[in-house]
Amino acid sequence: MCVGEGILPTGPLSGAVAGTVKFTTTLRPPEKPFLSVSWRFNGVNIISSTSINITDPGYAGRISLDRATGSLELRNLALEDSVEYTITITPDAGLPKQGRTNLTVYGGLVFIHLYRAPNLVYESSTNLTCEASGSISSREWIKDGQPLNPSGGVSFSLDNKTASIQPVHISDRGTYQCRVSNPVSTMTATHNLTVSFGPYNLLISGPSAAAQGHSIMLQCTADSVSPAHFSWMFNGNETHVYNSLYIIERLGAENTGNYTCTAKNAVTMMESSTVLDLRVSPEVTGYIGNDVTLSCQLIQGPTHTNVTQVQWALQDEEGTGKVTLIVFNTMFGVNISESPLKERVVFDKHSLIIKALEMKDAGSYICSISTFPSGTFEGTTKLVVRGKTVTAFIH
Repeated sequence: MCVGEGILPTGPLSGAVAGTVKFTTTLRPPEKPFLSVSWRFNGVNIISSTSINITDPGYAGRISLDRATGSLELRNLALEDSVEYTITITPDAGLPKQGRTNLTVYGGLVFIHLYRAPNLVYESSTNLTCEASGSISSREWIKDGQPLNPSGGVSFSLDNKTASIQPVHISDRGTYQCRVSNPVSTMTATHNLTVSFGPYNLLISGPSAAAQGHSIMLQCTADSVSPAHFSWMFNGNETHVYNSLYIIERLGAENTGNYTCTAKNAVTMMESSTVLDLRVSPEVTGYIGNDVTLSCQLIQGPTHTNVTQVQWALQDEEGTGKVTLIVFNTMFGVNISESPLKERVVFDKHSLIIKALEMKDAGSYICSISTFPSGTFEGTTKLVVRGKTVTAFIH
């Protein structure tokens, strides 16, 4: 007996439990039918075909034989069907032909779950565990749509079931997926990983000085996950304000002083504070048609600082924005910005001169002095514009 080359394609073949697989030979139907075709499974004859078909009772209703080519279809697959299959074909003339191939039957993936320990905090460690059941051939990890590979603080268990991150960085947050598969099925589990951190970069937004009687809104912001909880103190005393906004309906002398915002993260248990010193703006009175000078002076502290830039701006009527009027830079000199005051403003030793005052020039003017290495300092001056002075003569 000779073994025919290429009677069956190179295996193994794959099938799913309860599915169907077909063992297709490479033979074409001969002019004269084969004298016999037989298939054996693990040494046991499952079907023999001569003038009649003899089928093993265990395969009755599960197999179909194509007598012309010797191909076999096997249905309702079970895990026990995984083994070597042998075909022997005796042609009308010539030597018998034989072929072998293997079949692997895979059970379906029944369950998959991806989980981690709660309360993941920056610079801590965590494990992502991928639980799955069924016939598993491979398990792969994905982050934000890209393959997750061992690198830096990321490592995997020998069975690839667990991904470990140590230490955890803010960049480790994202969407993680575990994909388990076999040749006949695939399942994916997803987990959104949140890294708690902060509060960092705490900032109070709002004026450090404003005209008396104005409404003031101070807003506290911080980079924090989970969201920070805010509280406010005024001159060291509790205010019982527990949100990011602190509103002063009408600024007066009794409202001036240090406003302290404290942000706390309930997960990281970290907290941070920052202070804003709020003052009533100095007031300058000018008269229509006359010039007025608004002074801006930096009082040097114990550490000498170099002034690099001075900027004057006019606060808008809503008090939420400002229009730049003029900028002096030690490298680039004076630059007058586009504004209604462009033709009437002059810079003089950090001070702002407004020529030929008009009634609409009244408002809050902000001087910002940038220094090295101490940073930027800011002050606000309220300009009040009155009508022309009248001189009386008595004859």
